Amino acid sequence: MDELPVDLKAFLLNHPFLQLTDGKKIKCTLNGHEFPCNLQELEKFTQGKKYEKLSAAADFNYSQYEPHIVASTKQPNQLFCKLTLRHLNRQPHHVLRHINGKRFKKALSKCQY
Repeated sequence: MDELPVDLKAFLLNHPFLQLTDGKKIKCTLNGHEFPCNLQELEKFTQGKKYEKLSAAADFNYSQYEPHIVASTKQPNQLFCKLTLRHLNRQPHHVLRHINGKRFKKALSKCQY
């Protein structure tokens, strides 16, 4: 990483999901894409919808809803709500929508009594 330009080093420090590989390429740990050491291509990738969605999902903390929303045993890519008995997609906006919904709030109030 010593022979990289200063601006590319700073860019890699700002994006923790991008790592330098042995073959002088940069790899995204979220989806496995590899890029040459070109700052323009990396900026274009990090400004895209796919990277923004993956990085937001990786930063989201699902464990804060742990007692009621857990990993599903039947569907490995989904979460399961123990209160409403519903499967949820493992995406932050799906979980937040469920948590703020009428069905979840009603089940939570019944559970607390």
